Amino acid sequence: MTALSVNVQITYTSYCVTNYLGKACTSTNSNKLSMTTQLPTCCTFLYRQTLSPHPQPPHRCPILLTPSFPSVHNPTMPSISVSLPLKPMSSLSSFLSSLSSLPHTVRDTEVPLLFREPYILSGYRPVGHSWSFYFLSLFQIHNETINVWSHLLAGVYVALRFSVFAVMCGGGLVGLTLNGPDGLGLYLDLGCLPLVYYVLSLLTYLCCSAAAHLLQSHSELAHYALFFLDYVGVAVYQYGCALALYFYSSDPAWRRSRVGEVFLPAAALLAWLSCACCCFAKLSYRHPYPLHRKLCQVVPTGLAYLLDISPVAHRLVSRTWGDDPAMTLHAIQVLLFLLAAFFFSCPMPERFFPGRCDIIGHGHQLFHFLLSLCTLTQQEAVFEDFLSRRASLMREYGECRFLVAAVSFPVLVFCSVLTAVVMRRLVERRLRKEDRWGKEVERGERVGEREIRCEEERRGREGKRGRRERYGDCKMNSYTF
Repeated sequence: MTALSVNVQITYTSYCVTNYLGKACTSTNSNKLSMTTQLPTCCTFLYRQTLSPHPQPPHRCPILLTPSFPSVHNPTMPSISVSLPLKPMSSLSSFLSSLSSLPHTVRDTEVPLLFREPYILSGYRPVGHSWSFYFLSLFQIHNETINVWSHLLAGVYVALRFSVFAVMCGGGLVGLTLNGPDGLGLYLDLGCLPLVYYVLSLLTYLCCSAAAHLLQSHSELAHYALFFLDYVGVAVYQYGCALALYFYSSDPAWRRSRVGEVFLPAAALLAWLSCACCCFAKLSYRHPYPLHRKLCQVVPTGLAYLLDISPVAHRLVSRTWGDDPAMTLHAIQVLLFLLAAFFFSCPMPERFFPGRCDIIGHGHQLFHFLLSLCTLTQQEAVFEDFLSRRASLMREYGECRFLVAAVSFPVLVFCSVLTAVVMRRLVERRLRKEDRWGKEVERGERVGEREIRCEEERRGREGKRGRRERYGDCKMNSYTF
């Protein structure tokens, strides 16, 4: 059995036309991919069909089989040439070329004071580039890389873990089930809504934080607006966490206490207050930052956390840990949060090693990493509490409290977003005023320079006139003499 030698040539610039006599192609391209294989002689009918003297046009037949002969003349082994259209450049190669063309990082002296961090001397991205540059800097090494990826990966894990948990635990987890108590229609499970709000709050603060650290170097206005958005995410997370811990992790004795009676409205107020205070501190104080700027951020956030964690603290103190698997997870979560708060408040270890922890190891990166671990641990603890108390939720709390929680969460989100929008307008107005003032100063400097130049020219003319007069007097005196 003889065989056909099939030569497959893939081109992207032209349509190759060759008759059975072996004439040359109308055009070729240097980028070709050749592949040779062997087919049995039973496929010779395909070869005969390609010998038509009237081939179809390219737009109807993108694949053309044409005969050609190998370099070694062997009439018993004809070959078939196959031409396929190909895109000029794949998306992967264009993406890699875009990454290779990104500007390099710069030192702190090459960026404005607003974008500098204490004791971080290098790894800054240049300011004023296009948005695409900062999106692509997700795959670049700079001093914000770990901050972005730690929360981005944590957000992906939270979404996947909640999806797996929802599938494994059956219908009704996200608040809706196809069969109600009577087996008919849609049924709204209010007991699941705090859990849904909790997961949404986790994704909100993680995504807002990643976006703020990734894109904040675009401009001064973008820097302020994105960090205001980050503070909105913090407020949303605080109240979502408060809802989950109140409905799934609290004991009846704690709910009957004074703290338990005012817990939800106080948690909402402190969450909004932490957002407003963080935005105010960001707007009012500039580098070098004073101590009361950090206090303005830490105090309301710390008070909100102490209130939100109070039902868990009551359980840790009043119960034994052996009979409850969620207790250990809650204890680990509290420890991780305290460590994260320490590194957020104190710029360590970069204070003792300036310039050596710029890319990896500075305090804010440790804060992000510990907070991500804290979030994942708390999520597992809340899932355990939810499964253990799901059957008795409506009986313990009643439908009214779940409805209040269902309404209060969007209200808090709206108030926090409104606060951030107002702060952004204040920043925009201040930046516009500073720009106008800078132009006036520049114009005044130009006017002053022009006046000084005119004064110098006037003095120069007067000096020349005085020299000519003195020269004329001396000349007259010499004539008189």
